[in-house]
Amino acid sequence: MQCLPKYELSSFRNLTQIAEENGFASTRSMNKVFNNIYGKNASDFYKELRS
Repeated sequence: MQCLPKYELSSFRNLTQIAEENGFASTRSMNKVFNNIYGKNASDFYKELRS
């Protein structure tokens, strides 16, 4: 499985768009995988990058 590149999450797209572009059926399914890899959900990570 390929991890989401950092530039994907730091872009101005929303998490739904990022999930779809990376082959996930939903943001929820992306968050599950993201949490397993990074230990936090994508929206928390996304908020940290944007602040």
